[in-house]
Amino acid sequence: MIRQETMRMNSHQENRGLRVAAYIRISTDSSDQENSYEIQEQHFRGMLSGNPDWMPAGIYSDYGISGTDREKRTGFRRMLRHCGEGKIDRIFCKSISRFARNTADFMIVLKILKEHHVTVYFEKECLDTSSEASTFILTTLGAIAQEESRSISENIRWGMAKRFPRGDVRNQKLYGYRYSGKMVVNKSGYQYREIEIVEEEAKIVRRIFEQVAAGERYVSIARMLNQEKIPAPECSGRERGAHPGKGRLRNGIQEGWTARHISQMVHLERYVGDVLAQKTYTADFLTHRVRLNKGELQQYRIRNHHPAIVDRKLYEKAMEVVKENGTIYGGRWKKRRPRAFSGRLICGQCGRFYHVRNTHRYPIWFCPSSALNNGMDVCQSERIYEEQLLLMLQKAVLERFGTPEGGEMTRLCSRMESVQYQDGMEEERAFLGKQISAVSLGNERRRKQIALLRQDEKDEMEREQSRLLEGEAEEKALRLRLAAMEEYWEELEADYSCRERTIGWLRGLSGGKNGMDELLNSLTDDCARALFLSVRIDSPFRFSVRWFDGVRTEVEMETNVEDHRRRRSS
Repeated sequence: MIRQETMRMNSHQENRGLRVAAYIRISTDSSDQENSYEIQEQHFRGMLSGNPDWMPAGIYSDYGISGTDREKRTGFRRMLRHCGEGKIDRIFCKSISRFARNTADFMIVLKILKEHHVTVYFEKECLDTSSEASTFILTTLGAIAQEESRSISENIRWGMAKRFPRGDVRNQKLYGYRYSGKMVVNKSGYQYREIEIVEEEAKIVRRIFEQVAAGERYVSIARMLNQEKIPAPECSGRERGAHPGKGRLRNGIQEGWTARHISQMVHLERYVGDVLAQKTYTADFLTHRVRLNKGELQQYRIRNHHPAIVDRKLYEKAMEVVKENGTIYGGRWKKRRPRAFSGRLICGQCGRFYHVRNTHRYPIWFCPSSALNNGMDVCQSERIYEEQLLLMLQKAVLERFGTPEGGEMTRLCSRMESVQYQDGMEEERAFLGKQISAVSLGNERRRKQIALLRQDEKDEMEREQSRLLEGEAEEKALRLRLAAMEEYWEELEADYSCRERTIGWLRGLSGGKNGMDELLNSLTDDCARALFLSVRIDSPFRFSVRWFDGVRTEVEMETNVEDHRRRRSS
């Protein structure tokens, strides 16, 4: 921890009113207490609030994200943006490696910060960008940090190149297999967990390969398995997590076997007892992007690595059918450009993002769960024409911002500017963090007090247990509120540039009916993404719109898909 006199840079007069921030980045593999978020946040919070000459500008953070690519770091990008907006004068960071592990990125960021007269202090290295003498040292240490990342990446790749030819690969817990609890040591001394066949599931695997080899369609196989009520792989222990991500299938909803399951299964050489190593590779250690290995690196096939479920002859016959199908059907699907509503429309029944088809003529949005033809009644949501969505969004805008007195553009633009330029994520996070800490500390004291109570103090114990339950419920509610707030701010930051362009465009619109008409006719481009974070589709008649400011409004419609069908056919 740096000394107080070191923190007070230059003179007392120069530091008065200095807006100081801190940046924390926690990697997924960081488990030591010293580098935990809680310890660092407590340290920086005390530092920022403990100096009377400073104005705390917030603690910016990123969780479980590599430092080699700043584009993925929401907290880091927010901090840089706030520096450009004049909200920050000085930044404290634990070390250079927490700030960036990409020399080019590191130097670009330092240059940007210098242009905005923002300085950075790195605690571990005791280096300060306000000192010209530190420039060379910072450049050198940044290069060393990048070289460390490159070296780690090369060492991993070198290790794989040595292990794979010897057959040193791990087992995987797949449908049809389970870990036996024993370890296997091969001829080279490599040790890995042993797997054994689960015969009940293995019968299903063999049946699937037989049906594929006989030319049965994937979706037909999935439908038959679901009709027989055979649990799908995801139902056999793999969970989606306590909080599935936005646009993913909600917990408690099982989609059963799908064509995707069948396709993935028949493409796995592990079911014949082999392992094909190095199917993918990391193309660039700076971006960490994983790519399919299409001949760029040598692949290694280890035969008879573990017990086989499928006979090799059957496996090869199934592969011939798969290859033929790939020749016939492969290449008919093309990657489409994202549309304005992509990643915005959420099914009210199952929680998944809506997909789109018929984009060349009259786009139709649908829930992929309802389109599954696998015999499972997962979702009954109806399709929505894009024209209908536009009518709904236009109605939402008019209901919220349109009034007989006029001034719609002024109110909308003012509200959007307020959200865009007066964001206070760091302040809200700090406030909620203090509340959570206080409640958590109180709960811990009650647990200790309950443990010390004697059995004959029954009434007192019941009172304390009741208070503890209330405290735990309050802590849970606060943590859920914090998580929702974090998700909201992350969504906002992702659309910051889009919203900035829309604000500039809104400023140029004329007032009155002409301006509103122009706005309503522009809800298929940037404007839609700037205005709406998401739209929950409960039915063709009921929608729930979540706006850029977090407000949610309900919209009722009088038209449905059938109305539009009749209109198009007439």
